[in-house]
Amino acid sequence: MTKKTFIISISANAGGGKTTITRELCNQLSNAKALYFDNYEYDKQPDNICEWVENGSDPSEWDLSLLVNDIVYIIESENVDYIILDYPFSRQDYPIKDFIDMTVFIETPLDISLARRIIRDYKEATVDEIMRDLSFYLTRSRRCFTEHKENMKSSDVFVDGSLAVDEIINSIVNEIKQRCYSDKENR
Repeated sequence: MTKKTFIISISANAGGGKTTITRELCNQLSNAKALYFDNYEYDKQPDNICEWVENGSDPSEWDLSLLVNDIVYIIESENVDYIILDYPFSRQDYPIKDFIDMTVFIETPLDISLARRIIRDYKEATVDEIMRDLSFYLTRSRRCFTEHKENMKSSDVFVDGSLAVDEIINSIVNEIKQRCYSDKENR
């Protein structure tokens, strides 16, 4: 019997901590590999994320085949125990959902997510550029964040994104251990 790779998706709003938690979780778990959604160039994706959300977030507007191919390759060729996906869609109706064993949604308050995005994305921006982004957030993109949270209700694990990184990691690792132990018992 071949060993099954346990796949965990980490979802959050932009600025919610997906990348940090994915990286740290990969460091914490032995024999783990991380894949980051934002590292891929998708042949097919929505031109405007806000319009895509406003129009119902249709999964068919994304071609995630490159990411799917990498997941399959790692499962078949790399003998890792865990794949951690920095992945915004949790277990929504995308081809990746069938690979995922556990979904984690980092529930980061929108003010913290917004502050992180400004710090991360606007280090060299002018005050006017920051003000335009904040205005756009209030008039248009905030809905993307609130809709995203609504779509994450199907997640398996919810973690408070305002906690320290090590607390979030410990919570997720404990949940993984419980699920993996339970999975072994059911075989």
